[in-house]
Amino acid sequence: MNVPTAGWYTDPGNSTQRRWWDGATWTRHTRAVLSPQARGNPVAATGFPLGIASFFLFSIPIFGLILSPVAIVVSAMGLPQGPGTPRKFRVFAIIGLILGVVYTLMASLFLVTAR
Repeated sequence: MNVPTAGWYTDPGNSTQRRWWDGATWTRHTRAVLSPQARGNPVAATGFPLGIASFFLFSIPIFGLILSPVAIVVSAMGLPQGPGTPRKFRVFAIIGLILGVVYTLMASLFLVTAR
């Protein structure tokens, strides 16, 4: 009979947690299993506040022209979603992308008309 090596395995008595198998018996050590809902998308979550910051800072001549395109790039990178990633992160990325585009245009107009 093949005995599994020591490691974390799904608890035979509770599928919502993992239990440590020491190679011979189950121990009392357990930990929670991360659900798909616990996963996130940090890139999309970063693009959203960058888009919000673009709103407040687009009128600062050079800073607005740097920050707004960064919001576009980061939000676009956050659009692809892995399996099990909550939909809210895609929404964050889309909002950050839209804000980045709008405020890049506004920063450009502000810079052109300020001269």
